[in-house]
Amino acid sequence: MEPISTVAASVSIASGTSAVLQAANKGVRSAYRRARLSGTIDQEWLTLDALSGQNASFTAAELSDVHLFLASDAVKPILALLALGTVLGDADEVIDGARTAFLNESRRWAIQSKTTWAAKSDTIFDSIVKLFHGVLPNASHSEELTEEIEAYSDFIGTPLKGKENEGAHRTYVGRLLALTTDLDALRQTSTLSEELAEAIRAGDGEQIIGHAEVDSPVTFDDLYVSRDFIDVSSESIEDSGGLVSSGIPFRVLLMGSPGAGKSTFVKFLTAGLSNPELRSPTLPSVVIKCREYAREGFSGSLVSFASKQLTADLRPVSDADLEGLLLTGKIAVILDGLDEITDLPRRQDMVKRIHRFTSQFPTTSVLVTTREVGYNSAALSAKVFRSVRLQEFSLEQVEEYCQRWFAKNSKDHLVEHFVAESEAVSDLRANPLLLSLLCILYRDSGAIPANRRGIYSQCAQLLFHKWDAHRQIKHFEVLPDYTDRLMEEIARWIYTSPSAQTGLEEQIIVKTMSQYMVSDLGFLPSKAEPTARDFLDFCAGRAWLLGVTGTSKHGGNRIFSFTHRTFYEFFAAEAFARNAENATDMAALLRKAYERDSTSLLPELLIQSFDQTRARGATNVFISLCDNGAPPALLLRLMDGANLASFARSKGFALIMHGWNLTLDSEVFTALLQVSGPARDQFQSEYLLPAESVLARRKFLYGWASFQLAGSSTRFNSMWSPIVDEMVQTYAEELAELPDPVVMNWLLGTGVPARDTSDIWEYFVCFTLYGWAPGIAWWLVDGVFNTDIPVAPSASTKLVVERLVDELNGGAAIPQSVIARLRGALEDVQAHRRPWIPLDRPGDFEKTARTLLAYIVFALAEEREGESELLTAVARCWPELTTILTGRASSQRRRKKLRSPIMSGPALSNLPSRLQDWVNGGTDLVDFSVFDDDPLGVKYRHIPPVNFDAQFGLGPRRPQVPSPAAGDRTPPRP
Repeated sequence: MEPISTVAASVSIASGTSAVLQAANKGVRSAYRRARLSGTIDQEWLTLDALSGQNASFTAAELSDVHLFLASDAVKPILALLALGTVLGDADEVIDGARTAFLNESRRWAIQSKTTWAAKSDTIFDSIVKLFHGVLPNASHSEELTEEIEAYSDFIGTPLKGKENEGAHRTYVGRLLALTTDLDALRQTSTLSEELAEAIRAGDGEQIIGHAEVDSPVTFDDLYVSRDFIDVSSESIEDSGGLVSSGIPFRVLLMGSPGAGKSTFVKFLTAGLSNPELRSPTLPSVVIKCREYAREGFSGSLVSFASKQLTADLRPVSDADLEGLLLTGKIAVILDGLDEITDLPRRQDMVKRIHRFTSQFPTTSVLVTTREVGYNSAALSAKVFRSVRLQEFSLEQVEEYCQRWFAKNSKDHLVEHFVAESEAVSDLRANPLLLSLLCILYRDSGAIPANRRGIYSQCAQLLFHKWDAHRQIKHFEVLPDYTDRLMEEIARWIYTSPSAQTGLEEQIIVKTMSQYMVSDLGFLPSKAEPTARDFLDFCAGRAWLLGVTGTSKHGGNRIFSFTHRTFYEFFAAEAFARNAENATDMAALLRKAYERDSTSLLPELLIQSFDQTRARGATNVFISLCDNGAPPALLLRLMDGANLASFARSKGFALIMHGWNLTLDSEVFTALLQVSGPARDQFQSEYLLPAESVLARRKFLYGWASFQLAGSSTRFNSMWSPIVDEMVQTYAEELAELPDPVVMNWLLGTGVPARDTSDIWEYFVCFTLYGWAPGIAWWLVDGVFNTDIPVAPSASTKLVVERLVDELNGGAAIPQSVIARLRGALEDVQAHRRPWIPLDRPGDFEKTARTLLAYIVFALAEEREGESELLTAVARCWPELTTILTGRASSQRRRKKLRSPIMSGPALSNLPSRLQDWVNGGTDLVDFSVFDDDPLGVKYRHIPPVNFDAQFGLGPRRPQVPSPAAGDRTPPRP
């Protein structure tokens, strides 16, 4: 059976023919992946020629019987464990255990089928081991598998590394070894995986938010529009369906704005993984709502909570059963809504638990969803999880959804009108949740609100107008006029009561609503409670308001929570705005809400709601916040979310710039990049273009250069690049002389001549607003091999690369602190995942850049004794370089000279003599005598606000690299 959840094709054995042969026709990688993960061996890879000459010979009849044996259900689990043991590394016990089990099964098979080849089982087993190491009969195929094997080995090995996971590797190997002695349990695990996937398929499935408002019955597929991911590290766009169809295991952090469709995608992924038409073999999944785990299961393990979830939703599953599935990768785990654990210490604890979980079950696919704003306060490891952003709807996707939605409402004729009229709020309709609500509004009222609060408000009204038609609601016709007030009170109560954050029992909600209906709405006590119950039942049936999220431990009462956090925030904002006495009180509440949870939309909704109830309400609240020294990041967020008078924005900008005179931090600068168009234009006219705004201009350019070099994102380029270009063109001479390595590196990358530096290592790595980031040298190399984001070299940047290569060829050694910090910076931009391709016909500059890449790769390997994650990308664009590096003899170590060369050949001869000498044990590339108190370069992960130098008004006081005192010895290498 298939112990790892990443197989690409189904198993079907008939007349001695393996279905893996079909996968092989689609590519050797698919066939090998199947062999590695399911334990099914392609017949083309185990032939008479492959087995002959190994102290044994086989007849054609014996070989045919061997194929049947290898395809049997009794053997496939053994081979799958063997495949895992070979790729895991340092797991000889697992391989030995698999050998013993394999030989035992071959003897049983020989007795039952009366075959004669059982005595040659060792030969067969050894041949299979070679296959799993990528040694195929076709040498070209073997080369093709190198990257596949390395990628999977890295996937499994990464969670097992690090001091915090000390011993995790041996523990995991021990657990795998135990499986080799209990094959019946292993087979049962595979059967359980298939049964769970079948149970998921048999379920009715859940509708997408807003689907319940169409006129005809719908399924999930009727309205689901395929989504795209944006890889956060490379900014490349990819089809999200690849998680289902590729068969590759994943550990993915899925980020998105409120309403972007994260939970909807979870439903798609769950259904897709269990669908044999999309993925074979199927892979069941368990979805854990983070807020529910934080409420009900935090005292126990994720495994225990997940097994209870499966038992409640699908079929009984014990903790031991689930551990078997997780250990062999036969189930995917989806942790939905990390941001919904609003208590920061608890969310940070949750992150630690997730990391611990991945080290316990490194073959299991894991997806974590979260809002993007505020995520970094409790972030997952970028080494363990690949971060992607859920792309908002394009115009084509908007049109596709509208065509589906209006067709289900028998109003196809409205699609063209809706798309045209919603162009004024194109930013809102790009959000899937808001688009679905806009469709409801347009169908029922023919109008489209201009902001989020208006959309939520009108959608709530549309829902409650259906109250009279709801047969169970019949106590008082006047109640529909107050339904919004009831929802607001529930939301306000949940927000202000810490114990209610994770849900409220039905009895408590009914009691509180009844009291409110009597005291504020004039209901008789005898009528209030039954009406409240009816109202609660009505709301529970609306997919996007209140939902049942569980039952109480005592009494079995239903527990209710707002199904979508955005509506909870909307109703709470309405309640607070209605009860606020003045702008000062609202400003205090708004600031408290921001400080309580910076991921929440509540601050924006509060100021919008207050603006609806007071003349110039938003402006007055904003002025009050400025007068009381509100955090600059909050002020900038409100500029994007509220209608403010220009003088109010001016006051906010003045407060922010005053803070910039002392410090500038990454959160504030990123918030500035997110402001709306009017605020952006005002900032440009007041602070970037006036000749006298020298300091503001320099500081902004420092932030912009930091943002770009850190590879944070390209999503603000379309909004800010024209502004930055105009500023640089107007003040090119002034900016080019700035004595800051960050600005210098970025200007060089844009083709603007910048001041030279006496410290050539500033071209390698520099200390930015966002931490240590690769310098222009790296980005130029990346632009040479990266077809997605090419960098056209200018005359000045060519000189930089040539100067660096000349210095290195001449014997310059890279300080250890520089190469260590460059390593960390490359990890942050996830350089090993860059979409690099080989150079067909490199010119002179490309050859020089390639030489610089060789110096970087070799220096990284020397500083960490052969370790370099960058090799993954290099293997794609320059495989000969990885061959050279991995081919160095084990006896060649740092500072240990060899008497004669250990390598030669065309690939090595194309490198400069210094690199050839290094490969053969010559002079080090890294200078270990120059170090500081941060030899690993780890401090860049915790960057304090930047203090600006008084002399220049720009640039951080970078950490100095002290020279070792006389007599100091080189510190031991980590």
